[in-house]
Amino acid sequence: MRIPLFKPDFGKEEEEALIKVIRSGWIAQGMQVKLFEEKIAEHIRIEPDRVVALSSGTAALHLALICAGISAGDEVLVPSMGFVATAEAVVYCNAVPVFTDVDKWLHTSDVSAFESKLSNKTKAIMPVHVYGRMAPMDKLTDWARDKGLIVIEDAAPAFGAALSGKPAGLWGEYGCYSLQSSKPLTAGDGGILIAPNKEKADEARCLRFQGANVWDFTNIDFSDFWEEDFIKLGYSYRMTDLQAAVGLVQLKRYTEITAKKVELFNQYNELLSSASDKIFLPPEDVNNLPSTTALQQYIIVIKDGGKEKRDGIVKKARKKGIFLMNGGYCLPSHSLWKSCGFNVNDKEFPSALFAGDSTISLPLYVGLKQSEVKEVCDLLLEMA
Repeated sequence: MRIPLFKPDFGKEEEEALIKVIRSGWIAQGMQVKLFEEKIAEHIRIEPDRVVALSSGTAALHLALICAGISAGDEVLVPSMGFVATAEAVVYCNAVPVFTDVDKWLHTSDVSAFESKLSNKTKAIMPVHVYGRMAPMDKLTDWARDKGLIVIEDAAPAFGAALSGKPAGLWGEYGCYSLQSSKPLTAGDGGILIAPNKEKADEARCLRFQGANVWDFTNIDFSDFWEEDFIKLGYSYRMTDLQAAVGLVQLKRYTEITAKKVELFNQYNELLSSASDKIFLPPEDVNNLPSTTALQQYIIVIKDGGKEKRDGIVKKARKKGIFLMNGGYCLPSHSLWKSCGFNVNDKEFPSALFAGDSTISLPLYVGLKQSEVKEVCDLLLEMA
């Protein structure tokens, strides 16, 4: 595509970091991963032993649920709008994802939505910061703790966002970031789990390396004899030093990259403001960072016309070489849940259905030119 939806901003520094790791001969989980965990902790101002680097954001969600004790028959409340990984991770634990409807325009779940689906089997909630937009975590965490529920924060697209000065990922007992290529902080792919304490983080470290009792090879004297004991049913969820090397550079450049996205975000707002009667624009203030959005995506909502109109805009844009796509998914509409044996009726989630049919994700990345933003906006103003 002439104008893609997203494009990581990798340059000479990332290239040199990768070459250094390749030439070292150690490309699996090693010193770069450990350093990356330490730098993430420094950035969000927590203890480094609470940070666990993983192969994906989905892996982070899965291990968070396991460490939280979620098991067969437990119910976990999840938003009906977002990405499928949130609910899939619940199913991995043989637990039941219970969908909740979302705000019609913001697409996050509030207390009333979770309250409406609460049962005596509910053990946890998984608020999602959809598009990098923070859910109302202050209210949600107060409510969840009053009900005795665990909060697992799906902050996959929200690294760098904050509410009342408190970073996304630190509101719940567990927080999970994704480092996939479209995310605000990327390592190409990967994930970060924020555990409540060292004990739970160490449990996650054990699980990420197939349940082995030895999981940190940076502290081992290889001249000594030692043997591994596999003490738990674990997974291959390790991050590589190649990923961590890229992540370290991107973390160092995070402020620079975000500043460019702020410029683009503001340009979209300015050019599309004349159509605010037809298009719902992101309401966040991005000029005072950290914002309540991580600027992962610029999402608009076509107020009238539904799926037919939205899809028409997307199809015309793609023919012109501009990659637009739907902004999110109404998760209960997907056939996956029936194949898993769950009886889900998407008609119970009218706001998520509306959002799934009317959102559009616009290109947002460092290399995007102002002239290209204008081209995207001209198309939208013509068709909306």
